[in-house]
Amino acid sequence: MTCYVTKTVCMVFNPLCRRKVVANSFPLLKLGSSYIYFVDCFKYLGHIITDNARDDGDIKREVRNLFVRTNVLICSCGRAGGPVAHGMGPQSLRPWTINMCDLE
Repeated sequence: MTCYVTKTVCMVFNPLCRRKVVANSFPLLKLGSSYIYFVDCFKYLGHIITDNARDDGDIKREVRNLFVRTNVLICSCGRAGGPVAHGMGPQSLRPWTINMCDLE
């Protein structure tokens, strides 16, 4: 079996009940001649996984991507001629913005 040590990380999930915490720090894991590092979040199959078992970071990333795609669509429709551009007034062709503080 081949293991890519540069891509391999280790994550410890804390239990929901604080009384069940075994330790706050763990020794480094060694695989072959390389160490595997502990992380608090990483990206797996396009989703952000965090050690607190919440998906807030992933939702923020998805909302940010949605706004980017919407702004690209608005800008491309603004340059279009014909019925696409005539059906929209100048008020509807303004790019959207998002305040990241609203998501927290």
